[in-house]
Amino acid sequence: MKVLLQKISRDGIVPSLKTSGVFRFFLCNLLFSINFWLVFAYYPIYFNKLGISDKRIGVLVAVLSFVTLISVFPFGVASDRFSAKTLLRTGAFTLAVGNVLITQSNNFYYVLLIVMLSGAGSTLFIVTLFSLYYKQLEGHRRGVKIALFTLGTSLGFGIGPFAGGFIIKYIGLEWVFMFSAFFNFVLFFLVSYLRSSVPVKFRIDMYWKDLVRPDVLFLIIVVFIMSSHFGVERTCMTLLMSKVINLSGLQTGTIFLAIGLWISVLGLFAGHFFDKTKRVILLIAFSMLITGVFQIVTAYVDSFASLLIVRLLHTIGDSSFMVLKGVLITIIFPLERMGGNFGFVYSINTLASSIFALISGILSGYYGYGFPFIASGLLLVVVAVILIITKGRVGRILMEHKVR
Repeated sequence: MKVLLQKISRDGIVPSLKTSGVFRFFLCNLLFSINFWLVFAYYPIYFNKLGISDKRIGVLVAVLSFVTLISVFPFGVASDRFSAKTLLRTGAFTLAVGNVLITQSNNFYYVLLIVMLSGAGSTLFIVTLFSLYYKQLEGHRRGVKIALFTLGTSLGFGIGPFAGGFIIKYIGLEWVFMFSAFFNFVLFFLVSYLRSSVPVKFRIDMYWKDLVRPDVLFLIIVVFIMSSHFGVERTCMTLLMSKVINLSGLQTGTIFLAIGLWISVLGLFAGHFFDKTKRVILLIAFSMLITGVFQIVTAYVDSFASLLIVRLLHTIGDSSFMVLKGVLITIIFPLERMGGNFGFVYSINTLASSIFALISGILSGYYGYGFPFIASGLLLVVVAVILIITKGRVGRILMEHKVR
């Protein structure tokens, strides 16, 4: 992978890895993402195996998001004020411990406690890693640089569940947690090779001044709406695959792998396309529209092949929005307060995800696992159409901040 990216860099498509340090950040993001999805993609199935009801599974997924919600901003502020490497090591260690402990009991409240611990560890790591990387971006080709970094997220999204499918098939479901714990200990040492940043002291109320500008409010609104469908997917996707379409663990993992690889390619194109056009509002609207349409169609698939095709089309919108969101964050917020501000945006993402994860758990119990996909997809389609119609008015409001 490194050789490939270096070749791309020599061709002038992406910035030099040697000077930007992209590869080291990419590697840490990749390994963390593999670990994250190795475990969290199979959380609902594992909870179901423990005998936990669908409603309580929705609660567990929502609580995981809630822990992220209440901790992400403080952790972001901490990444601005303290040693990033220390925070990264703490997050990796905490997540590793949580992965080991969760296999020790099937008591709901014990599982709930460990899910909260794991959620805190993963949040601390990812917020610190992203904010540290964003602080070190140069002014040009932001789209491609963000795409290269999030390439790790996309590949991890595919590799983690795929590896989990093999582990479940040939070893056992509980072993996904053991493998994840091991790789989190690897991450504990790997972060030592990242280029760090100098902590800066400033008044906490400076964050408020950053967050009340029109361009930031626009970002917050679109992040909340787009993130709503992630809550549906976290609660219902693997259950839809296993219980409705009757996919095996290996087939489930294969779909995640294909999507991860597909998003990786699309992300690079999306980053390059943004650098050329910079038409943010229109790109966001079409990302929402594509995601919403195929979120709805997901509810009607009935086979491995049809699900794979629909989800690949769906992620055209996901991958584009992921890059656009990262680019906007690096443009809008001051570098010295990147951690806290990124943490706040991440909390909006998590708030939407947790609300819709809880709602999805309830709705799926009454109407089936497909209904939440229809509801969340319709929301995205409606908002996308409104955004396209009002593009000119929104653009004029945001023009002074160069978001159009």
